[in-house]
Amino acid sequence: MKKYLFFLITIIFAIQAIAQPIAKADLKILQKKQDTLSILSWRTANEALPALRLISDSVFTRVLVRALKTKNSFYFPFDSVQIAKVYAPDSTFRVFTWEIKTTGNRYRQKGVIQYKTADGNLRLTPLIDNSDFVEGYNTIGDAKNWTGALYYNILLNENAGKKYYTLLGFDNNSEESNKKWIEVLTFDENNLPVFGAPIFAHKTKGDLNRYHIEYKKEARLKLNWDEEQDMIIFDHTSSESGFVNQRKTFVPDGDYEGFKWENGKWVHQEKVMCNCPLSNKENKEQVTKPIFDANGNRIENIPQAPAPRKGNNN
Repeated sequence: MKKYLFFLITIIFAIQAIAQPIAKADLKILQKKQDTLSILSWRTANEALPALRLISDSVFTRVLVRALKTKNSFYFPFDSVQIAKVYAPDSTFRVFTWEIKTTGNRYRQKGVIQYKTADGNLRLTPLIDNSDFVEGYNTIGDAKNWTGALYYNILLNENAGKKYYTLLGFDNNSEESNKKWIEVLTFDENNLPVFGAPIFAHKTKGDLNRYHIEYKKEARLKLNWDEEQDMIIFDHTSSESGFVNQRKTFVPDGDYEGFKWENGKWVHQEKVMCNCPLSNKENKEQVTKPIFDANGNRIENIPQAPAPRKGNNN
């Protein structure tokens, strides 16, 4: 009987370990770090002087890295920290992105990729915003040559055994215009991130490595995944003043276009019928927690936004 009870208790503890991959002591550390990060993220976004915002961001970055070094921190959502967070649909990594207003109305994006590891130890890739020197449509770069954006959704497609993660993001581009980005992330033979891939087939712009839309600062442009139509849909824009070469004058005109995954590429759809409201909530994570635990078991009853469907595995 004693052996049976011991065996039963062992099973119960094993189940609890799977359900809660973060140890109680580590959870307390992460909760304390989260409180600090919440204050620092607010200061980074809201301090009146650029110098104070830069100081807050520098401290925020150091505290974030220390927090992520905590065992199994991948499973901690950092819900109260004012940064954008998205998890890969296969739960292999997550991306944190945030921005800092430097001078005038200029912004610099910051980011890190945190990977899920079998032992719970930290594996991290910092993202360096090099957008001033990166040509928008056609470059392919590493983490040090990143076209910065605040990512609010992530899709997963596969082709010929290779995974393509498509990131949808917002960019406070300049004093006069914003941008929405459709970025593609892959991993090379050394499992290092690569941004950009020749998988965008556009009707008029030709083959591209990523796609973006620049538009008037005050306008509200929608760009997101639409599950019903199985494609990325976004507002078509045109110049409100007739200046076709000035993107700062472009606003949504009531029509829609999009990209559909076909034969391993995002193929441009010039005209899309869209009666469904698209999410306009940038900076909000689409999945609040990883779908799988440290042992590869699916975590049930996790609140999350409607998950985008995988594209055709051609």
